This record gives sequence, structure tokens and C-alpha cells, in this order.
Amino acid sequence: MAHLAQMQNNEGLAKNLLLRASNTSTAYLFLNESGGRVPGDIIELIKAVRRADKPNLDADPYGVIEKAGLCDTTTASVILKARGMNKVWDSKDFNEWQQMMFATYLKALGIR
Repeated sequence: MAHLAQMQNNEGLAKNLLLRASNTSTAYLFLNESGGRVPGDIIELIKAVRRADKPNLDADPYGVIEKAGLCDTTTASVILKARGMNKVWDSKDFNEWQQMMFATYLKALGIR
């Protein structure tokens, strides 16, 4: 979604969407981490969901906000659960992982 916002020359929206994505991604990784690792099948599932959703997003680039809102609604409980675990993974808590992931996403799209 963020790449669509970037194509629309809306950097603020792109950053907002990347922040949301980093929260969701971090939550799913935290919930599935065991012994310092996330199983490969979980990673592949996350990638498959992203690939499957891309055509829908590309088909309606101006419906990004509506789709982001729906995503927030469906993932809010997952994010709250992961944050509530107060888990430390590789010496970093949820917020530190989320910030690192957000920075990685920004860099991938060339946004500061």
C-alpha cells in the first residue's frame, strides 16, 4: 500500500502505512517467535498474504485509506496481544523491533 501512496506523491500517507505495516509485522513475528526464531512456514505465510493482496491494492490505488482502516480493525487485537506480552527478543522489546522494522521499510522505499 505504501508504494501506492508514494506513487501518488503522498509521503505522509506512505509513512503512515509503513508504520501500520511495521506494527502488524512485528506483532506476527513476536507471537510466532520461539527460541529466537520464527518458523519458515510462518514467514512464507506472511509473504503469501502480501502477494495475494497486492493485485487488489493495485486495482484501486485510491481506496488505500479504506483498506488500511479495515486492516487496522482486523489486526488491532493481534498487535495488542503482542505488545501485552512484554516480551524481549534478542535484547529488544516490541517497540524497538517495530522501530527497526519501520526504519527498514522507509529505507526500502527511499523515504526519510
